[in-house]
Amino acid sequence: MAAVIGRALLAAAASAAAVHFFRSARRQRASGIVQLAKFNVTKRGLQLSSSIRSNESERMCWKCQSVIPKQKFVCSECQCLQSPDSKMNHFQLFEMEEKFDVDVHALTNRFKNLQRKFHPDKFAGKSRVERDHSALYSAQINKAYQTLLKPLQRGLYILELRGRPLVEESVTMSADFLMEIMEINEALVDADADVESTAKVEEIASKNAEKIDKSIENLSSELKSGNWDAAQKTLAELKYYTNIEEKAKSIVNRRELLMAK
Repeated sequence: MAAVIGRALLAAAASAAAVHFFRSARRQRASGIVQLAKFNVTKRGLQLSSSIRSNESERMCWKCQSVIPKQKFVCSECQCLQSPDSKMNHFQLFEMEEKFDVDVHALTNRFKNLQRKFHPDKFAGKSRVERDHSALYSAQINKAYQTLLKPLQRGLYILELRGRPLVEESVTMSADFLMEIMEINEALVDADADVESTAKVEEIASKNAEKIDKSIENLSSELKSGNWDAAQKTLAELKYYTNIEEKAKSIVNRRELLMAK
């Protein structure tokens, strides 16, 4: 009789432990943890062995608790908008290959489609949580687009993804290059002083645009080959040329406004 009672108590303990474990595992799965357990009932009692593995591809819906892929924007069960995945990079958000050379037309079309899909106005009648998620998506989409649209920002971002962010203090620019930049800036100042014509400014801008194109061409090759040191130096140079481009545009725009008055 005592043996029967002992076996019954042991079975009950095993059952209770199993229920507790699987409830705990279900909660943990929401944070990307899956527990695999094996229960063995022996003469000495209950033995539990488990292994834990990371499951970073899934998450739990905030509303219905269904397990869904992390990169899925909407729960397939309750159709509620999920929060943005903080680990998703800009290329993944736009579903584009992670590379420097991008199709700007395709990028812009994808941007417009995403904005239509997640625009806060579309979720005006939804729950507060979904409205907040929509605003976060909209901000994330805008930031990703502005980063990937321009070659300079795109190149800097790729270096960050590769764990090689540009630290300008660590990049040594040649004396010849710095002298060239100084001379271009001086020429731009002189051209700006000539209020009668924008020809000089446009000539400087044209020559500078050629240097930008060459830098972008070099950068593309360096990033493809994984030559990170060379890419960092090229990006540092591109920042100087881009700064000159912006100054030239500013002068031309100011002249056009003055002429329009």
